[in-house]
Amino acid sequence: MKAAQWDPAQQKVVVNEVSKPTPGPGQFLVKLASASLCHSDLMSMAMPHKEPITIGHEGAGYIEEIHPEAENKGFKVGDGIGFTYISGQWLAVIGCGGLGQLAVQYAKAMGLKVIGIDINDEILATAKSQGADAVFNSRTDPNYAKEAKAYMDRGPNKGADAVAVFSAATAAYKSAPLIVKLGGLIMVVGLSTEGVTFNALDIATGKYRVKGDSTGIPRRMKKAIDFTAKHGIKPEIETHKSLEAVKGMVERMRNGEVTRRQVVQFA
Repeated sequence: MKAAQWDPAQQKVVVNEVSKPTPGPGQFLVKLASASLCHSDLMSMAMPHKEPITIGHEGAGYIEEIHPEAENKGFKVGDGIGFTYISGQWLAVIGCGGLGQLAVQYAKAMGLKVIGIDINDEILATAKSQGADAVFNSRTDPNYAKEAKAYMDRGPNKGADAVAVFSAATAAYKSAPLIVKLGGLIMVVGLSTEGVTFNALDIATGKYRVKGDSTGIPRRMKKAIDFTAKHGIKPEIETHKSLEAVKGMVERMRNGEVTRRQVVQFA
């Protein structure tokens, strides 16, 4: 098949014959009907490359082939598909507590590969058991960002297609730009009392994009609940039997000792 590529040797865009990819586990192959050029493609061309790189990561088309592991997950051959920032392969979840663990499960159900990042090894172990492809402790491993990008194995200056920050910690938000790929998406979820700061030049030049969204409005709930039930997504919970336990629950959460969703069960 043909692909428009940037040839670093010739320093120009060329059309090359390339091998048709085969979908791997959890993946499907899309035959593109269209693809647009993004400013991040231009930025990528300006970087050093040893081999030609295919450009145009914002596309739309139809599913041509589905790997057996991705079957019966809401997609079928012939479905129309449009994709942009999270259409690649990797989602990085920063903060793998209660919500982050659900994010891992949702992402895997959608066929994405997942990197989990947290400061608690027990929480990371839970995220791994729920399907995260790899996990990294950002507190004890000073090279976690470099190692995470190496694990994704996407070449120099590459990273996750999207980074979702579920922690409210300032350090968590500072780590997001270290993990995201060029032109990728940083999703603001955790609500920091100190506010969130990103480099204005990075945003202006398209190094990454930042987005926040509300997922709690009623008209979105049915779709989310149906998807959750279909894929058997369940939170890890720590059950308490009395309201008297709430004080201790709050203290443990403040002290960063909680590794699961804390629940008071009344019946």
